[in-house]
Amino acid sequence: MRYQSQYCWSLLIAELWDRVPDSERDLLSRGLEIVKDIPLREQYWLNELKPVLQKDIIFVCGDSHIDSFVELMDSQKFVSRVIKRKIGMTPELIQQSDEQILFAKTNRDRIEEIYNKIQEENDGTIPTPCYASLLR
Repeated sequence: MRYQSQYCWSLLIAELWDRVPDSERDLLSRGLEIVKDIPLREQYWLNELKPVLQKDIIFVCGDSHIDSFVELMDSQKFVSRVIKRKIGMTPELIQQSDEQILFAKTNRDRIEEIYNKIQEENDGTIPTPCYASLLR
């Protein structure tokens, strides 16, 4: 599976035979990004950073990566520390981000259900990311 993005997940959800309520679509597309895409991206960056992780470095990432990237670093026995969170985020963006992260943590079964439906309706695979056609 390749990185989809919230936008691509939203399109895939919209194409499902069993319609997902509009009120849930945004949270599910963001939840899919948090649960399915972010781990792929974080593993990629950890692999890229391994040669320099014994040095002191600063890694800047979006707030939705903080907890999961720290957990990934810990699981690989790399020492890390969060210096500051939510830099430059408006109160509205902080609230939205917190709600999305909480949704992803507390609705994992629903996110997996939608992921499985997307796979089932696409012959057992997750389609090529929607932006890939734009790059051709």
